[in-house]
Amino acid sequence: MTEETEGRFNSITSGLSRENLAARFRAIRKTIGEVPRATLLHYTILALILAIAAVIRLLPLRWGPYISEFDPYFNYNDMRQITTHGWQAWYGYTDTKAWWPFGRAPADTSYPGTSFTGALVYQFLTSIGINITLYDTAVYTPVMLGVFAVLVTYFFARDLWGRSAGLLAALFLAFNASLISRTDLGFFRNEGVGIPTMVLSFLFFIRAIQPNRTLKATVVYSMLSSLSLIYMAFSWGSFRYAAEVLALFTLALIVLRRYTPKLMLTYGITMGFFLYTGTQLPLLGRSFLTEGTTLALVAIMGFLIVNEVAKLAPTPRGRLTVTGITIAAAAIIGFFMIQTGLLSLNSLGAKFLTTVNPFLRQNIPLVASVAENRPSTWASFYLELGSLTLLAVFGFFFTFQRLREGDILLIIFGITAFYFAASLVRLTLILAPAISTLAAITVVELGKPAMDIIQQSVIFPRRKIRFGTRVSREYSLAILAIILILVLPTFISAVQSAYTPVTIASSSLPVRAGVDDWLQALTWMNNNLPTTSVVFAWWDYGYWISVNTGLHTLADNGTGNLTQIQNIATGFLLNESLAVHLLQRFGVTHVAIFVSYNRGPIQGSCGNPSTVAFCGYGEDSKWFWMSRIGNGTALQSPWGPATVSFKQATDSNGVPVYHRIITVAGKSDDQVITTNLGSTTSPNPFPASNTVLGLLMRSGYPGGIPNSPPDLDNHNPFFFNKVFSSSNSYVLVYSVKYPTAPRLTLELSPNVVKKNTSANSTIQGTLATSTGTPIITAASAVNNPIRLEYSTTNGTSWAPLTVTNSTSPDGAFSYKWISVPNANTVWVRAVWGGDRSLLSDLIVTAPVRLTET
Repeated sequence: MTEETEGRFNSITSGLSRENLAARFRAIRKTIGEVPRATLLHYTILALILAIAAVIRLLPLRWGPYISEFDPYFNYNDMRQITTHGWQAWYGYTDTKAWWPFGRAPADTSYPGTSFTGALVYQFLTSIGINITLYDTAVYTPVMLGVFAVLVTYFFARDLWGRSAGLLAALFLAFNASLISRTDLGFFRNEGVGIPTMVLSFLFFIRAIQPNRTLKATVVYSMLSSLSLIYMAFSWGSFRYAAEVLALFTLALIVLRRYTPKLMLTYGITMGFFLYTGTQLPLLGRSFLTEGTTLALVAIMGFLIVNEVAKLAPTPRGRLTVTGITIAAAAIIGFFMIQTGLLSLNSLGAKFLTTVNPFLRQNIPLVASVAENRPSTWASFYLELGSLTLLAVFGFFFTFQRLREGDILLIIFGITAFYFAASLVRLTLILAPAISTLAAITVVELGKPAMDIIQQSVIFPRRKIRFGTRVSREYSLAILAIILILVLPTFISAVQSAYTPVTIASSSLPVRAGVDDWLQALTWMNNNLPTTSVVFAWWDYGYWISVNTGLHTLADNGTGNLTQIQNIATGFLLNESLAVHLLQRFGVTHVAIFVSYNRGPIQGSCGNPSTVAFCGYGEDSKWFWMSRIGNGTALQSPWGPATVSFKQATDSNGVPVYHRIITVAGKSDDQVITTNLGSTTSPNPFPASNTVLGLLMRSGYPGGIPNSPPDLDNHNPFFFNKVFSSSNSYVLVYSVKYPTAPRLTLELSPNVVKKNTSANSTIQGTLATSTGTPIITAASAVNNPIRLEYSTTNGTSWAPLTVTNSTSPDGAFSYKWISVPNANTVWVRAVWGGDRSLLSDLIVTAPVRLTET
């Protein structure tokens, strides 16, 4: 064994000798020398572009290597499950930390492609000896995917318009702010896998239908296109868009009479395998086949088959007959599917429907509340795309002028991507490869004459150009300089937008600085709270809390349970007494809020701190969406089933105010829940102290809210105790102290009276704490009396009888009811609103029957 080891060592040593290394370097140099300089320069530039793309996406590393945003933490959590328990574990586990107490099954609610990709990268790197953690893999994988997207777009543009267009498209995409923001450091989300696989599916489809391809090559490229589309479907819900683009492209070729049997073969293989495999994803299932978008794909295949069959018909009349029969059959099938409910556009989900029809978004507050789900504006277009938008418009002109098969696909890709990017601001990401390719085509076409002049390959005879001597190299360079000036600000803007910390490193604040308030809060939760704790927080922070601390949360960015999010929204805007009943249903132990007080790192960025108390980056602005999302929430109150609604109105000064209306048994309690932190000319409504959110935000403001109205200074929370405040007080954590159930008794004397007479009955009872200590309400009779109510409708509605107090030392109260109303049966009950200073809950007695004979 020793001799064998020594022999291997000697062999390696001789192979690394100076002579052998020199010979190898000479061979490599000779091989490189045989490569044409133009080719070497071309691929050197491509390598530099890819390196620049990577460096730009690594800029947030200055503030630390963290997973960014919110959703990527879910994919990272799935990676942990896969690498710990195996690939099959993803299909069977339920995350009980999320969406407490129901839990969340990722297989039924998400796409696994991104998590699987990260797990593959991690296992590959560790297998070749690279010591990297799972967390760091999730941090750096998006950068790799962003560079890969740039490379794929290079091949796509090169196939369409040549190598120069490929380089320019890659360069433009490397500096594209939309793609950078979703493939930079830590952005481990579905788009990183979705964009390159989408472009690959287009690239392979175009290669498959080229007339010079052999049958074998067509089948291979069709399979590659289908695999790319399948990978996208397993990673990102926008796979429907990519599939429909290919379908529209196929339909356009049929309409333009460019149909070939190779087109039908390519489309059939691509879509056939895609549809079959798509049903294997639990989130889609077989119902995926009955979606409107899927049926459109099948319909295009039907058109191809009809077109092929019609070619076999010997006469125009025969072809017309085949077409007519097909249309009639399609109409019958479509009518049957609509009548039986198999065809339903609603199965696409709210986000997809609102993308197709953005006017639906205003009716779905949960979708509209997310900033990236809002329609684009010209300002946002220019901010992310810059002058590339103008260059892309000219790119459409050049592609329409040539109109080859690839050009048709690019036109459809570009137009549809422009529409969806305008409908949904975050879908400028889909537009990024298309606009980069179109802009590259424009630069190539405009740059050709200039390059010809520079290279003196075009000679202008003097007799044709009167001022020919003025057409010089300097003039040609000016054309290229103008193009450079147009795109340079876009590049600078992209780099500046990339040079910002990831979301958690800046505590979700729009500042170019490290703000570790959320990191402090998560660390404190992880170190100080039991793993059984349930944290009540707005759904934005659900992933951060559950993944980083292992604690239970009620909701997260998956937004899969609207009722649960409504409960959270309403809970924040209820008063303390009602809110604790809602929290107790879920076993909530702590409440976490994020408030952007105008102090610390953001002080002055949102106005004068003496006049502007809040900056509006946290719950200090999200309360408005809470009122819209929570509108119409049904909950169980101590008085029975209740409905909570919110409405906006104006007070006598014209200042907007918000009302909370609680309806129980047909009766409503209407209260104003906002106060004005601004002036009458510049109003700034803000949750008042009769809401949990307003109470907690007010109590957490360091030093007190400047220039606050009296409403915000009169109350302190009784059922919530602040246990953590971050260094800048942006993140606050409160423990919940649930009130005790007091004892309230009620009896009637007598409980049987004569009907149709002026009958009297004495109502009496006692009020005490849960331990039996009498409660005296006379001192706080204005705010905390005992209310007596009666019902002549068997409890379906209650009328107020009187207000009384327990004044005696034993907590007893008494009221003589004179002239009991005539009815067969009268029910009486007592209601006490509780005493927060005693941590006593509100209570309603069981109805006591008063019989009339």
